[in-house]
Amino acid sequence: MRADVGDSVADRYAIDPGCGDSAPTSAARPAKGDGMSHTGNRVGSRVSSCSAHSLRAAASAPVVVSGFEFFLAHDAAVMSERVLMVCVGNICRSPIGEALWNHRLKQLGLPGTAASAGISARLGDPIHPVSAQLLQARGVPVGGQGSRPLRTAMLREADLVLVMEYWHKSTIERMAPFARGRVYLLGHWQGFEIPDPMGEPESAFKSAFERIDRGVCGWLERLKIVGS
Repeated sequence: MRADVGDSVADRYAIDPGCGDSAPTSAARPAKGDGMSHTGNRVGSRVSSCSAHSLRAAASAPVVVSGFEFFLAHDAAVMSERVLMVCVGNICRSPIGEALWNHRLKQLGLPGTAASAGISARLGDPIHPVSAQLLQARGVPVGGQGSRPLRTAMLREADLVLVMEYWHKSTIERMAPFARGRVYLLGHWQGFEIPDPMGEPESAFKSAFERIDRGVCGWLERLKIVGS
C-alpha cells in the first residue's frame, strides 16, 4: 500500500535525519544533462557518517546477492511500494537502476517495483547501447519502455525517489517541495554520487554500473521489513 504523500522515508525506515543527502559546498549543477563533462565534480568527497541501522530480525540463513548478504525470515518482505530512479536523460543511469532493482527483488523472491525517469529526458529514447549491453551481460532484463521526462505526478506516486547526484535531489525538491523526505542519493548509504557516463569511454559506464548495483543493494538491505 502506498504511503500518504506527507510520509517521510526517514521516519518509516529509521534513517537518521542528520544524515540527509546534502551537497558539498563546491558541488555545482552541470549546465545541462547527459553528455556533460563532470570535471571537478567532487564525487565521493562526502562519505556518509550514518551508521548501519539494525533491522528487526528473526533471520534465517543469508541469501547472497551481488556480494551482499540478506537475512530473510520466512515472513520477510521488502517494501512493495513504488521506487522511482531519476537521472537526467533516462537513458544511461536510471534505466540501469530500475532494471537492477527489479532484478534483485526477483532474485530474493520478494515483491516490489521500480520505474525511472529523467529530469531533462525526451519521450521514448532507447536505453544507451552500452548500458543495455552491461545489463544483458549480467543476465538482467532490459526494459523497453524508452525514456520518460520526469513529471510531478510521478513524484506524487513514488514512495522513494533515488537520484544519482546531489543536484538532482535539489532540483527535484525545488520542482516538487512535497517530495522532501523521500528523495535520496542512490549511493546514500555508501556516500557516493554516480557521475554521468554519457560521452565517456565504456569504462565510465562500467564504473557507473557497479556503483548503481552497490547503491541498489545498500538500499535493499535497509528497506527489508522482517516480521511485524
